[in-house]
Amino acid sequence: MRTWIVAGSVALAVAATDGGVAVTDAGADPIRLELALPSHVRAGEAVPLRLRVENVGGQPVDLYLRGRAPTLDVLVARASGEVVWSRLEGEIIPAIVQLRPLAPGERLELETVWNQRTKAGKRVGAGEYLVTGLLLVEDGQLSAPPRRLTITAR
Repeated sequence: MRTWIVAGSVALAVAATDGGVAVTDAGADPIRLELALPSHVRAGEAVPLRLRVENVGGQPVDLYLRGRAPTLDVLVARASGEVVWSRLEGEIIPAIVQLRPLAPGERLELETVWNQRTKAGKRVGAGEYLVTGLLLVEDGQLSAPPRRLTITAR
């Protein structure tokens, strides 16, 4: 039997052999992350965010996730790259790792909402933002490709 293990951005294939266990680089990552959010919102509107984590490979994958529940971080940055909000800034994440198997084609979804406020609690202005979803795993994080968000004046 072969098991895929994902820790950080490394995917390994683990297989039992007559001589013990063989661990090899799995090559292309069998995990796909996608951040879903509206492309445009008006100033002051809540922004729903959903991170989808899917096993797109043909074998089961074991995810070693940090926290009591799967931990989602979201970074919102201005076009200049300045991060204006991080969901987990100032939060304490328990030093717990949970094993979450994903069968081929299985998906894990995590949701949160951004209230268009900065780390300091001030409303952000209209403009272009880049939003990145992160899933915290044992050795770091898995990142979804950044998505553009346009905030328009009321």
